[in-house]
Amino acid sequence: MTQSRGSKDRVVPLSARTIEMLRDYDNSYKSMVWLFEDREAGEQHTAGNL
Repeated sequence: MTQSRGSKDRVVPLSARTIEMLRDYDNSYKSMVWLFEDREAGEQHTAGNL
């Protein structure tokens, strides 16, 4: 995450299995613009929502 609370970048460790699952998820929904979209299609979640 970039520029989260306190204007600091955050590093989120992900296991190899989690990365694989995220890639599968991304490949299943190619029409998405963002990995985790807001309720409005094509809009991103804010950092505060994550």
